[in-house]
Amino acid sequence: MKMKLNLELISILLILFTSMNIFAKLEIQTSTGYESYTDGKTNSTFSDMSNHIFIGASINAKETIIIGQNVSLINQSIKTASENKISTMELGPRLNYYFNQEKNYFFSVAWNPYAKGERVGTTTDTISGWSYLIALGAVLKMSPSVFLGASINYHTLTITESKNGTTETETSDAYSSLSPMLNLTFRFR
Repeated sequence: MKMKLNLELISILLILFTSMNIFAKLEIQTSTGYESYTDGKTNSTFSDMSNHIFIGASINAKETIIIGQNVSLINQSIKTASENKISTMELGPRLNYYFNQEKNYFFSVAWNPYAKGERVGTTTDTISGWSYLIALGAVLKMSPSVFLGASINYHTLTITESKNGTTETETSDAYSSLSPMLNLTFRFR
């Protein structure tokens, strides 16, 4: 079922990209964020390193709507008496919408039906599930094709399956974060 869903999604994206106008603008955007928190009273530490990569093409004449592929790499760690880590790679479609013709204010939404990785705590589990990403940001033009900016990003990962050795468990664990990120965007014709 999941493999069929992924193949259908890939087919739709291929049809969409091959049917686009040849003059569509290509966009590559990277977003990177790191946050850390330490509480001396409870002796706990939290860290989150998130990277999102987007490759897409415009689908309208004003080039304000960009659709393409999102790749998210997430690493989170929570340390109290013991340390719990989670790391995932997430893939799915993403839409960037620019509010103005200069394309310096944007809204992004991504749905990643593929999210796989590892959760390390008292045991090491292989995990899978899905996630989504919502971002609001602004970029400044550095050169005709390079833009630098920042965004505020809300990311949620829902783990639906956890596997430890041969033991597979269905679950509905969720991890959410709200964090600022630096964005680097390249635009090509």
